[in-house]
Amino acid sequence: MAIKLLVLDVDGTLTDAEGRIGAANKSAVRAALAAGVEVALATGRPRQGVEAICAELGIRGPLMLVNGALVLADEEVWLEDYLAPADVEAVLAYGQAAGGLVLSTFQPEVVNLWVPPTLDRGWVLERFHSYSLTRLALAARVEDLPREQAAKAMFMAAEPATIARTLAGWPAKLDHLTCARSYPYLCEINSKSADKGRALRVVCERLGLAPAEVLAVGDGEIDLPMLELAGQGVFVARSALRPSLPPHVVVTPPGCEDAGVAWAVERFIAG
Repeated sequence: MAIKLLVLDVDGTLTDAEGRIGAANKSAVRAALAAGVEVALATGRPRQGVEAICAELGIRGPLMLVNGALVLADEEVWLEDYLAPADVEAVLAYGQAAGGLVLSTFQPEVVNLWVPPTLDRGWVLERFHSYSLTRLALAARVEDLPREQAAKAMFMAAEPATIARTLAGWPAKLDHLTCARSYPYLCEINSKSADKGRALRVVCERLGLAPAEVLAVGDGEIDLPMLELAGQGVFVARSALRPSLPPHVVVTPPGCEDAGVAWAVERFIAG
C-alpha cells in the first residue's frame, strides 16, 4: 500500500544532536511533500517548538505535540489530554523535594519553569532555547507554576545522575503517570493515556487513512507506540543501544544517524 502520511519525531530523528536539520533530511521532507505525501510531526515539543521547522520545510500537516498529549491541525484541536491538577501538584512536590531540578509545566502556548538557586539560570534558558522554546514564564516560587492545562511536566538537571536518582526514587503514588527519560538530563511526565500511538490513531481517523498508509520515523522508546501502529516504521539508530522494537520496524544502517529521515523516504517513498 502506498505511503500517504509521513510522521516524524523531531529531536534526534529530524534533527541532529545539536538540534540542526541536515541537508539530506531537509531534501527528503521536501521530496515527500512534492510526491503528494502529507508530513506530520510527532514530538515532545509544544507548538512553539516546531513553528520554525514547519515554516522552513513547508509542513502543514497535523502536529502531534507534547508526546501525543495534544493534536492540532491549524487552529483546530483534535485531541487534548492534560494532566490532572492534583497530579501536577504531586509531581512538582516530588521534584522539589528531590532537589537540583528545574521544574516546568507545558501549557498550550507557554512553558512555565522554576529554576532552583543552585543552577545557573542562563544555562537553563539556553537549553530551553535550543528546542526553540522562547515563550517562557519564569516562576519565582514552585507554588507559582500553573497546575491547570498542563499537557506535560518536565524535570531538567545539570547532571544525568540527578535524573537517574530522581527516577530511582519515583513514588508509587505517581505510577499511574508516564515518566520517560528522553535525554539523560530530562524527565518528561504525561498522563498514562497520552502517547504518540494514540495521537497517530486520531490523525489517521481524521484524515481517513489506514495505518498501513503511514510511514513513521523515530529514535527513542517514546516513539514506539507510533512505530508499532504505522504500517511502516523506521528506527533511527544513534548507538548500539536500542529498545525492543516491533517486528516490522526496520533500523537505519550505520552512517545514517543524522540522515535517518532521508534513508526512510528513499526506501519507502521515493524508491
